[in-house]
Amino acid sequence: MHTGFTAVMDNDQIAVIVKRSFLHMRKYGAMIGNTVDGIVTLGENIADNGGVRNAFKAFRLHLALSGEELNYRKRLPGLSASPEQLFFLGYASIWCANMTHKYAMGFTENDNHSPNKI
Repeated sequence: MHTGFTAVMDNDQIAVIVKRSFLHMRKYGAMIGNTVDGIVTLGENIADNGGVRNAFKAFRLHLALSGEELNYRKRLPGLSASPEQLFFLGYASIWCANMTHKYAMGFTENDNHSPNKI
C-alpha cells in the first residue's frame, strides 16, 4: 500500500538531527538554571540559530562579491568593532529588552520562545 509519504532522510541523517536537537535542548535549558524548557523552545532556538548563521554567510558573501569589503573595513570614529562584530552586535540588539523577572518567566509558561535574557 502506498501512503504517499517518501522519506527524504535516511536513518543516519535523522540520528544527526536528533543528536543536534538534544544538544540544543541542553544548551538553552541550562542557560538560566533549567527554568526554560529546552523541548518547548527547541524549534524557535534552532530557527534563530540557523537564521543568524545563514544571514552571516550572506553578509560575508555580499562583502566578497560586491567589492565593498574595504569600505566595510573602515572604522566608525570611536568604535573599534570589525564589520563581523558589528553584524553580531546588530543581531544581538533585537534581543535587548527591559522586562521584569515575572514577565520574562511568563515565557516559560505561555510561549515557545526563550526569554530575551537568554
